[in-house]
Amino acid sequence: MSSWVDRRTRSHAPHAVVVLAIALLHTTPASAASHRDDFESRRPSVCLGEGEPIGRRQEGVVHGGQSAEFVALPATDRETRLRLPIPPSQAMAEPRGSLWVMSTRTGVQLGLRLRLPHQLDPLTGRPLTCVLAGEATTEVRTWQRLTVEATEKRLQDRIRRLRMEHRGRLPDGRLDLRDLLVDAVVLLVPAGPAATELIVDDLEMASLVPAAATAEVERSRGQPPLQVRSGRAEIDGQPFFPIAVTDHGEPVEALVAAGVNLVWVPDYADRARTAALRRAGIGVMATPPRSLIDNRVASPDIAVPASFDEATEDVLLWMLGFRIPSWRYDEVRDSIGQVETSDRLFAQPRPIAADVTDRMRAFSRQLSVVGTTEQMLLTSRSPWDYFTSLTAAKSAALPGSLHMTWVPLEPSRRIVAARGPGRLVPVLEPEQVWMQTHLALAAGYRGLGYWNRSPLAGPQADATAEERRLTLTLAAMRLRLLEHWLATSTLQSSQPEPVMVGSVEGSDNEYAARSSVGKPHPNLMASILHSEEGMVVLPMWLPQQGQHCPGAMTARSTRMLIRGWYDARAWEVTTTGLRALELRRVAGGSEVVIGTIDQNALILLTSSTYLPRVQQLRNRIASLRSQASQTWIDLAQLKLDRTTAVDGDLKSLAVPTPRRTDARLLAARQHLDRARGSREGGDHDSARRYARQSMQELRLVQRAYWEAAVQTPTVGRPAAPTGSPHTVCFQTLPDHYRLQQRLRDAPLGPPLALAGHDRDLPTDAVDRPLPGGQFEDLAEMEEAGWQPRPVDRDDIAAHGELAPVVQRVARITQTSQTEPQTEPRAGRCLRLVARPATALVEGQAKPTGRTLVVESPAVAIAAGEAVRLTCRLRVQPGTWGLVYDSIGGPLLAVPVAGDGQWQTVSLLRESPADDWLTFTFELHGCGEMCLDDVRVRRARLAAAEPEGVEPASPVASPEEAKPFRLVPDFPKLPLWSREEE
Repeated sequence: MSSWVDRRTRSHAPHAVVVLAIALLHTTPASAASHRDDFESRRPSVCLGEGEPIGRRQEGVVHGGQSAEFVALPATDRETRLRLPIPPSQAMAEPRGSLWVMSTRTGVQLGLRLRLPHQLDPLTGRPLTCVLAGEATTEVRTWQRLTVEATEKRLQDRIRRLRMEHRGRLPDGRLDLRDLLVDAVVLLVPAGPAATELIVDDLEMASLVPAAATAEVERSRGQPPLQVRSGRAEIDGQPFFPIAVTDHGEPVEALVAAGVNLVWVPDYADRARTAALRRAGIGVMATPPRSLIDNRVASPDIAVPASFDEATEDVLLWMLGFRIPSWRYDEVRDSIGQVETSDRLFAQPRPIAADVTDRMRAFSRQLSVVGTTEQMLLTSRSPWDYFTSLTAAKSAALPGSLHMTWVPLEPSRRIVAARGPGRLVPVLEPEQVWMQTHLALAAGYRGLGYWNRSPLAGPQADATAEERRLTLTLAAMRLRLLEHWLATSTLQSSQPEPVMVGSVEGSDNEYAARSSVGKPHPNLMASILHSEEGMVVLPMWLPQQGQHCPGAMTARSTRMLIRGWYDARAWEVTTTGLRALELRRVAGGSEVVIGTIDQNALILLTSSTYLPRVQQLRNRIASLRSQASQTWIDLAQLKLDRTTAVDGDLKSLAVPTPRRTDARLLAARQHLDRARGSREGGDHDSARRYARQSMQELRLVQRAYWEAAVQTPTVGRPAAPTGSPHTVCFQTLPDHYRLQQRLRDAPLGPPLALAGHDRDLPTDAVDRPLPGGQFEDLAEMEEAGWQPRPVDRDDIAAHGELAPVVQRVARITQTSQTEPQTEPRAGRCLRLVARPATALVEGQAKPTGRTLVVESPAVAIAAGEAVRLTCRLRVQPGTWGLVYDSIGGPLLAVPVAGDGQWQTVSLLRESPADDWLTFTFELHGCGEMCLDDVRVRRARLAAAEPEGVEPASPVASPEEAKPFRLVPDFPKLPLWSREEE
């Protein structure tokens, strides 16, 4: 009989399977037994999920007998499942049970766990289980008897719903119901903002028939837990938004508190670490093992690693590397082939990710997750440049790819190294990290990583680790609150929407602020992300030079138009509350009245259909608001302490104090005191607002000091912050003023040695031309060592030539925005020209990006010396240029906008070690850039070496020590020519 039923259940339609199987299971055998647990033994019974018992025996409050079991659960934003083991029983016996429960909250539900031993869960790869729910508590602190029964009708309904839950995931749409059993009693504790306490006693089960021993399906036949489909990530069927960090051995508790859900572990075989992360509910990302031949990744047709065993069980995602260039494409392709061949622990290989620099379309064909990471903070790249770069990379990949980017919590190692030993370490402000996070979301990215070189917590953490951890915690809170919408969203348009502004506080651009009242503000933009259950609107403030020092970033009376939405409701989502926003019906859609924007905002719009989802969001916020308000206060206090310390350091150096600095520092302290008072009174939302107002006052103090430091005295306008390594952020300003004081009386050192020449540069107290830097004679340039560096592009035709200066600039007149001596000397300059290689058709855009690179001769410098470069540049409108040196590299480049006028560019660098120094000039886009009058001056600072000691000469030649080349060296090319006069 049983074999006939097995064949029929596999051959009939899905609805027939339930009817036949349940009908067969209806007959209750005569050998039914009972089970009772009176909780009188010392060993606890209540377990958390599949883990060990978490309850404890207590004798104070009992229902019957001498003892009961007490369970305490912390506040959580997700349902908690408690398990009470019972002897496995056949579900056909219709088992029923009861449990006495006393709880501090209502809604605690009793249930039976059903197990299908022959049916694989397509999400977890384990035998499929579900819960048959029964009665729930309706009173608090009162004993209630909860019951549950697995009747034929309730079993049939539950299995029908189980099939609907897994629709599309079952290979043939059927469930294998053979040997269906009940193996545990469960208590379902709903999410809530407060801790929950339970006491359970007197568990009774009836109609239990021992289940026959059955061979369950092998786990290796299941699907991997993390699935990436159509550009979306899911875990156990639920949307998943990766929030990753690099692992530095932090305590697992600190990572849990930070809110991350994915950790990049250096060694996949470190089972102790991966298992600890998995027990804490954090996923593991690891670099897979690969077979090498001659130190290169072997083709999967030749060699592959051994099949991945249980040591890799905890890994959710394989990560191949960070910032992988296009010339390593074959290596990535072979690595993917090896992993797909060896990863047999699940029914299919786990997803594979990599962070790449270019060739997005080619890489996206191979990878499940495509990473794109761009440097922005403390560099010459503006927030708008960063946003457009991310959207361009995303659009270059195949449609449907899952895109992820990494946001720094610490400054780049290159920027730190360029400052030399003994200098203040730059600090990324929390607002800068959040700005970059918001920009990545606005570009449509569905995964974020936060990279850092040092631990976020633990004994090895540095002085700023706590501030970084709190910054990450608040960013992760916001992401996880809207995880369901963000993980399933699509970007409406790569062009952001305008935001209307009523008034602006402390703007970093007062003229723009005054001129934009009641109009779209030039520093405010918004992106709209559509999802299946509504949309997320991301308005944000993009301050000028915000990558170096953010300003007030606050606007009042803001509003924006949402096109095409009429039947919708809007909320502003914060870490401490969900505030309903006003929607006005206007022509073309609805106008949402946002009110005040402090840096950025998260706006959720849904229709009335999805109000239950909004209620779930409200419950999650309620469970987090206490932690969030305390985190805001702690972070504001750390920022206040750090800003106050730098303010005191600057005052000790006799630096002029900007207006209202002391008043703003006092206001920051007062706002922080109000935040603490509000939190103690239970008003967590007000505590958050006061803490943010404190941070706003501190941003104004930092911005005022920073703007004063980067002012150019001769013209009274901001200079490029990257012109000095000490003006890239507020934290390093004391070093900037110390260097200025040392340069005033700095003694002249030995002359600069020119690479490949016996002659030296003059040693008088004025800037001297770099050999060949006047561009009067082609032979002199080549002898000095000026080199073109080609850019491997087929769409560009580029060359350099010596052109007359006067004829090129005769029509330029002096204005208030140019330097006093605008007319260059008569003679020649170096003109760099880039044109499209082929004629452009109508509507076709000109090629962009780097088109031509020129490098200066290398000069020898000693550790601790300061070197200043000045040059004259004229860039054609529509193009722009970059000037940088081999110490700071492209990250600390000075950008030159194409305005058609001659500009003076200045670079000031301190040499961290004996080295050879070169300067690089880049043309970006199609057009022209003229370069002239390149001068260098060196000052030997007093602290560089003891007096009377000659500086050590570099031991390596320029060919042996050129650490920061853009491209490999190559023979001189016939690039130069002299334009006919």
